[in-house]
Amino acid sequence: METLTLLGTTLGLSFTAGLNLYATILVTGLAVRFDWLRLPAGLEGLAVLSHPAVLAVAGLLYVVEFLADKIPAVDHVWDVLHTFVRPLGAVLISWAAVSGANVPKPLEVPLLLLAGGVSLSTHAGKAGTRLATAGAGGHAVGAGVGLSLLEDVAAVSIAPLALAHPVAALVVVVVALALLAVVAPLGWRLLRSRVAALLYLLQHKVVDRELPGLDTSHLPEEVAVAFTDAGVKPGGEGLILPAHASPLPGVPRWVPGFVALVPGGAVFACRGWFRTRTARLSWSDGPPVLANRLTGYALHVRTPKGRGTLLFFPLTRPMASALERTVALAASPSASAGSPLPAAPPPVAPSGATVATG
Repeated sequence: METLTLLGTTLGLSFTAGLNLYATILVTGLAVRFDWLRLPAGLEGLAVLSHPAVLAVAGLLYVVEFLADKIPAVDHVWDVLHTFVRPLGAVLISWAAVSGANVPKPLEVPLLLLAGGVSLSTHAGKAGTRLATAGAGGHAVGAGVGLSLLEDVAAVSIAPLALAHPVAALVVVVVALALLAVVAPLGWRLLRSRVAALLYLLQHKVVDRELPGLDTSHLPEEVAVAFTDAGVKPGGEGLILPAHASPLPGVPRWVPGFVALVPGGAVFACRGWFRTRTARLSWSDGPPVLANRLTGYALHVRTPKGRGTLLFFPLTRPMASALERTVALAASPSASAGSPLPAAPPPVAPSGATVATG
């Protein structure tokens, strides 16, 4: 049994199982049952997928997934439910494949772990792509349905390829995983932002009343200190909400954090690996523009280095109304003229030294 053939078939099927487990089983089982494709030598164990009972269950679940995966919000719930189902299914498929492949026992476990890891990575990339698309308002133009159809096509195309041309399937899997590695972190960050918005909602019990203003009591300690150092005082005029930033000076791209909107500008703060990062925005660089998207709001701002975007995910109408009202007030000519955005604190000189000021 050639190593590349074994890897190409098992990892190819594991990859498609991460996209659509039931389509992978259904297409592979039908191809074997009706002799559309011949199983590679040593992988006759995959013939179990052609059993009528396996095909019936896989076909029924594929219809359910085909419909659920096309409905906004339901597709995210479906992905969450399959976080463990898809990798486990990939491991079982690979186990059936290696059962008759004369693979040394010490190598079976690493191969099964690799198959599960590939499927989980594919699933994470798929879910991350969906979340990133939803966060950008893609559902409004049918992007979610388009991605779902593309995933179906990929699953029913790569699965037979893994049987007929395992080496080619292995190349496709390596390239696709490299691309998914770029998208998955973005989806994870968007998910964290939605969770932060939900926690904000629960902590303030926002249902039918207005949001508090510049309340920092619910924020992580490092972020609250960063806002205080930037001159944002609790009880002042403005609003603090969780948001994503992309890009802002001194802040990584698409990092989740909190924004304090005040008359004349805003302050963004987020926790980093080693320190808290902040970015100060002044509407004197250009008025902000708030765009309402299907899944949230995008606040387009100007910075000394170009354009920036803040993404908000308000979960209730009071949160959305407070955001719209605060942005309108902060960007009003009277507020911008006064420019009450606090100035950055002056540097602290060491003992015995003096600080020159302009």
